[in-house]
Amino acid sequence: NDPAGLRKAASKLFLAGLPGHLRPRTAIASRVEQLREFVEDAPGPCVAKPLVGTRGQGVFKLSADDPNLQAILSTLTGEGPAMVQDYMPEAAGGDLRLIVLEGEPLTMNGKVASVQRVPSPSDWRSNIHLGGSPAAGKPTAEQLAAGRELGRLLLAEGISLAGLDMIGARAVEVNVFSTGGLRDANAFSAQNFCTPILEAFERRLREPRVPSAT
Repeated sequence: NDPAGLRKAASKLFLAGLPGHLRPRTAIASRVEQLREFVEDAPGPCVAKPLVGTRGQGVFKLSADDPNLQAILSTLTGEGPAMVQDYMPEAAGGDLRLIVLEGEPLTMNGKVASVQRVPSPSDWRSNIHLGGSPAAGKPTAEQLAAGRELGRLLLAEGISLAGLDMIGARAVEVNVFSTGGLRDANAFSAQNFCTPILEAFERRLREPRVPSAT
């Protein structure tokens, strides 16, 4: 992945720049009042999170009548802007980690590199290290189409390899430093998805480099 692309896509601000049909309804602000207004106008619960972070750290599910709403939003905005998104009902069944390579869902012998992450009974978040469990990924045609569109948008930013967290056909996270889920995807599909990744890397090495203009 290109360093400039990594710098841009590592922040959750990148999600806000995606077309509306590829992500949940989203607000980003440093003022608690703006985020609270978003939550109060939402048709259901919301998810609030910091702009930088992984593994579900600092991620909250909340609603307009939550007595901790003000405290949570104040904490999240204590060091800068925070993000609030509509909670998607499909999240009750977890999310799909879909790996994309060179603008396409990573596929090998007809199998797609993906893992369903199922939340534990004690936590609504599906992160594996928080108690979620991996299951075989079964991406729908809509998820594959969205993954292809997102993969090509990422490729245009220099991101060749990424892990997309999909709920329904919308992305809620883009993982560009580590795809995550690759080992489980290999196990569930009886494939070695490292092979096409390494082959893509080798192709890059063989491509002639054009000298930069001086």
